Amino acid sequence: MIAVDVKACSSADVLVTITTGAVDRSVAEATIGWMIALTHHMPIKDKLVRTGQWDERSRFMGRELRDRTLGVIGLGGIARKTIELLGGFGMKQPLAFDPFVNDEAAAEGGRAACRVG
Repeated sequence: MIAVDVKACSSADVLVTITTGAVDRSVAEATIGWMIALTHHMPIKDKLVRTGQWDERSRFMGRELRDRTLGVIGLGGIARKTIELLGGFGMKQPLAFDPFVNDEAAAEGGRAACRVG
């Protein structure tokens, strides 16, 4: 299902393109970057260091992604690429829900997600 009014765009001389897969990897990498930053409390540590509160940063020890479970809603290209890239982090089998993807399609790609729901 496309949520863009193609007729309205065409009548306004706005070009509409479907670029499936164009940003899957870059968004997946950004997602993983945020996962690491947040599990290691980087935003608060950054603030503490910038304000000279060096000793306070040790109160915010991080956690590894290893042995943690990723949950995703929707198994589109970005979710699949994120799951693929996280394969080397030693995480548990990811959980996913997508009412439009059957179990066989969810299992494609080796370490793909387990469908729940």
